[in-house]
Amino acid sequence: MDDFGFCPAFSSEYSNYPWFSGMNPYNILDDCSYAQMANEKRNPRRLIFDFKQRTGLDVPPTILPIMCLDETGVMTYLNRPEVLKALGLDPKRKYNWDVCSDPVSYSYTKIYPEMQSRVENILKHGYRVMLYYGDVDMACNFLLGQRFMSLVTRNVKQYQSKRKFIVDHQVGGFHTKYGNADFVVVRAAGHMVPTDKPNVALHIIKAFVEGKKKF
Repeated sequence: MDDFGFCPAFSSEYSNYPWFSGMNPYNILDDCSYAQMANEKRNPRRLIFDFKQRTGLDVPPTILPIMCLDETGVMTYLNRPEVLKALGLDPKRKYNWDVCSDPVSYSYTKIYPEMQSRVENILKHGYRVMLYYGDVDMACNFLLGQRFMSLVTRNVKQYQSKRKFIVDHQVGGFHTKYGNADFVVVRAAGHMVPTDKPNVALHIIKAFVEGKKKF
């Protein structure tokens, strides 16, 4: 297999693993909750579609649901007639709000192919930035987040090395400061940090808003 065939295939295999391994990609320590979607086959979601665009690989027309989260409550609420009306939608029409929308995914046009230059521009103009990640999130893992932060702050001279911070007498996570940029890894949290660790989420957001150098 030539290099152009091997690399996309290798990347596809390991990029798809979190989504099709049966593990919860949003929190590897949490169980999957498929709720009513357990036996339903769906079209590829936005993540897979984006990956296909990047690599040029074919994606099966149907896949098992990749959502491991039980969003029944949100779906029920947003499909209530009074909520539809409050959102300016006609309850008499057959709207069906869903967590993922294939029509939106396939018709969505990306305006910004990357965010590095945008974040660099924000920092260049003196604005502050905070990126925070849960350490058990495979969807947006903290290692790539740390690499991204290192790239956008590569010219920053003021640097505060990684140190742990305490919330309610427990280690909340780890904080690294790059000039006006803060990088935070929240311990034992997944993709939805405020859901998994609400007290820690409040702590880091409050510390950032108040401009504290140490979290």
